Amino acid sequence: MATTKKDLGIDSLLDDLNEKFEVNQIKNSIYAPHPTFQNLYKSKPSRSDQESRRKKALEIQRKKRADTLNNLRCLVEGSWDGMDTTEESEDDEYKPGRFYKNQLMLSEWLIDVPENFQDNFIMVACPTGKRVLVVAAKGKTKVFSKSGRKILGDFPSELPGGNVRQSSVHFGKTETVLDCIFNEALRTFFILDLMCWSSHPIYDSETEFRFYWLKTKYEEEGGNLNTMSKYNKFRFVNANRCDCSKESIEKLMVSTTREESHFFDGLLFYHKEALYTFGTTPLVGWLKPFMITEILKVTIPDYFQPVQLVTQSEFIRDYQNDRQERIEKNKEKQKRRKDKEHSIDQS
Repeated sequence: MATTKKDLGIDSLLDDLNEKFEVNQIKNSIYAPHPTFQNLYKSKPSRSDQESRRKKALEIQRKKRADTLNNLRCLVEGSWDGMDTTEESEDDEYKPGRFYKNQLMLSEWLIDVPENFQDNFIMVACPTGKRVLVVAAKGKTKVFSKSGRKILGDFPSELPGGNVRQSSVHFGKTETVLDCIFNEALRTFFILDLMCWSSHPIYDSETEFRFYWLKTKYEEEGGNLNTMSKYNKFRFVNANRCDCSKESIEKLMVSTTREESHFFDGLLFYHKEALYTFGTTPLVGWLKPFMITEILKVTIPDYFQPVQLVTQSEFIRDYQNDRQERIEKNKEKQKRRKDKEHSIDQS
């Protein structure tokens, strides 16, 4: 049965609760205010901290890679029987979670301009929407939120393995796994990253190759993914990306119209050598559009600036307060429901 808008709303609230809980546990969490844009910091954060963690993350992934083939099998089969669930060590911080939680590579605030930024990073433009894991296998396409909850229900797609026709051609042994943003209003999945395509896992490939492979395979589909049909219930679109030169970033921002800017959520910055890791990593940075000028010294159209607010720091605080208010309202609603159930039980 298809998931309703009400179900999606509940799922978003659960994700909010989970993300709020993790704010204090994750360095430079994007669910806390950006250090540069809030008044709680008396001085700008140190550059060396984030840069040193980038280097450490690169070193960890070189020394020890997750058992991605086993993880892929679990995603496709929907079964984690026999999977190692022992506690993670300090060097094992980039491991997939059990079941569908913690399967995405998540960002942290970009605090400083990384070393060799133009040569070492790729920028991806992110539309507004919900971050999701898409798994196409056995003739069905399934979608999971960051918290691991299944949303939308099973549906057909033109992704390899994603519909009955695709599955029969490849004898049911084809699977595809994507990292996407789902925009419900546009009925569109914007593809951020690729973990497996047509049974070829590339978790252990560097960002630059994953993006090249995604572009190549997407173009081979001949537009089927970008068109809604009987075998493709939602559109799949490759997200815009470019190099991190000031000229390229400025060109992308200027080419975005005022109307399009309302659906422009932010920018991800991927280190070219980053493997697809699980959870929050300093190898992927995140900025809201209005932050670009301050952090990257890139000029952008004025319609990307926050409106009806005196300062950017107030914009950030307002954003966080709105999120907290929704969380508190949900807690109160759950408490009232439990109190009512308790009252019924006592009567």
